[in-house]
Amino acid sequence: MATSTSVPFVAVKKKKGVIKDTDLCDFAVTELIHDFKSIEPGIGEPKINGISPKRYSKNKENFHKILADGLNGCANVNLIPSNTFIKYTEPEILAQITGANFKANIKNNTLNDKVIIISNGFEYKVKITSKTEINESSPGTFDDSECGIKLFDNLFDTTITPTPILLIDVDMGITKYLKTGNNGTTARKVYMFSPVVVRADSATKMNLTDTKSLKTNFLNTSGIDLINVIDIADFSTAAATTNTKSDDFFSKYTIKSYENGEKIDQDWSGFSKIGTGSGANKVLTRSDVNKTNNRTNVAKKIDPIINISPGTDVTGPNNMIATTAIAEKNREIFNSEIQSKRSGDWLPVIYILNYNSASAQLKTYSNPIVPTQISFTAPSTFEPTNMYIVTNDTPLVAFALYSGVNIILINDGKFISLTKVN
Repeated sequence: MATSTSVPFVAVKKKKGVIKDTDLCDFAVTELIHDFKSIEPGIGEPKINGISPKRYSKNKENFHKILADGLNGCANVNLIPSNTFIKYTEPEILAQITGANFKANIKNNTLNDKVIIISNGFEYKVKITSKTEINESSPGTFDDSECGIKLFDNLFDTTITPTPILLIDVDMGITKYLKTGNNGTTARKVYMFSPVVVRADSATKMNLTDTKSLKTNFLNTSGIDLINVIDIADFSTAAATTNTKSDDFFSKYTIKSYENGEKIDQDWSGFSKIGTGSGANKVLTRSDVNKTNNRTNVAKKIDPIINISPGTDVTGPNNMIATTAIAEKNREIFNSEIQSKRSGDWLPVIYILNYNSASAQLKTYSNPIVPTQISFTAPSTFEPTNMYIVTNDTPLVAFALYSGVNIILINDGKFISLTKVN
């Protein structure tokens, strides 16, 4: 078991494909505070006491036991107190993986066209372009006539990535910029790829059923040619028994994401106190997860078990580590809820790592004005090495890089592509 003397994210090469237990466990704490440090209620609703860094520190051992109960490889089954987890802030966890000066060197363009080696030895080519740069013909002169062309050429080396495949976590304007200006040559194309796990995320995504949006992005001849591709196949995570590799969801639960009419639903398996069924493998179905896995809905479900007066900050977490049936149930509720919110970021990474062209059911739209699905015949280059997750979410960037997945980070007015080269 890891102890406080463990040093995760050491910036030296490790055996490829093997990730120390503490590395992935630490993401759980970072994501917990990232999503739930403060919760803004709906209009007229009472404020929910979140899990701030201060509250986490005050209840660190209790939160470690609670989190460990829903993860594999992060503590033993008896919930013995440990320092298994290390809490990083969002900038810290990215710095641990990419190097302490990563954000500064992006801001000043030092890393542009450079190769960086991250903490587990993966190498990434970095290309940086600013929103100002692609909108100007010369400094201070506005000209967006080649906006999409310049963005494409500045982000992608087509000798490495023939046709980029973008899985959008948060768009932050990249689609708009790609579709601005001249269309250049027909060689410049981008696949906008939406498998079930991307459409299952509660973050705002491109509306794949809105005629106006589809027409603007896929019929508009301006800018770069965007090709709409979806995967309608179910996607299930493997049940990781240890926490030594990132192509399993290190939750102790398994997750099946699937289309259900117009909705994306998920079946979460492996519960003993919640869900339906018998024994220690009950199933909890989460319906319409791109709407119900959002932070506010999740916070409302965990609020009654972590915020108990008096002693709101400590009473709930302390009650949850008891060796009682109600405490076990509350731990399952807590972990399934926060993991469901986190899964919107984690599952697309795991999908890419497990992508199988033989089992994918790729579709496109014959005409965005009448969005009827037809089969999409993928070229041989439609594969994981050409796939990028687009986001501004720091923990997701850190997890994707550490897992060996390409990323386009949108930060401080810049688009930054990080393409794995080995």
